[in-house]
Amino acid sequence: MNEVINFNYEGNEIPFKISENGEVFMNATVMVKMYSEKRVNNFLRKKETLEYINAMHRNRSLAPINASTESPLIEMVRKREKDSGTWFHEDLALFFAQYLSSDFHIWCNQRIKEIMNRGFTALTPDPEGRDVNDRRAGFESRKQRSVNQMLITSYLLLWKDSTFQSKQKMGLLITNVIGPLRKVRQSDT
Repeated sequence: MNEVINFNYEGNEIPFKISENGEVFMNATVMVKMYSEKRVNNFLRKKETLEYINAMHRNRSLAPINASTESPLIEMVRKREKDSGTWFHEDLALFFAQYLSSDFHIWCNQRIKEIMNRGFTALTPDPEGRDVNDRRAGFESRKQRSVNQMLITSYLLLWKDSTFQSKQKMGLLITNVIGPLRKVRQSDT
């Protein structure tokens, strides 16, 4: 797992992690602290939870599990380690959030969409003292540069295989789209 991103829900910091393959995990141990009558272990023992995890396993072509089997959708981090607790894959985390509260479930779903669509926002202060907006700007400019590079590469491939008439139309594309992108890219550096 990589970077931990904390989002604030009603005064509680809820940690999210993005794995190396881009999947989001949430810290279920922290999530459940807001709901004193609920427990992570009780949730994992429920018949509906095992059915849900097995459905996720079937969907991913993984072996089925029982109550004592480990799942790659659940990560246990020891108390002595940083970011300790039980971490659930985003799909299981949403199922767990629904078990905890409908409002919390909707909030978690929105945060996961935010991470997937925009990288991250609404962060807590950086432990190294950097401004959150500086980190976000760095992420956004890297993201924009790769989008720009993909556009230019696509354009060049189209140009190579195009007729004269379509090249004229693509000339308009360069003038109206790629030209301004180059200006933005130069101002980023």
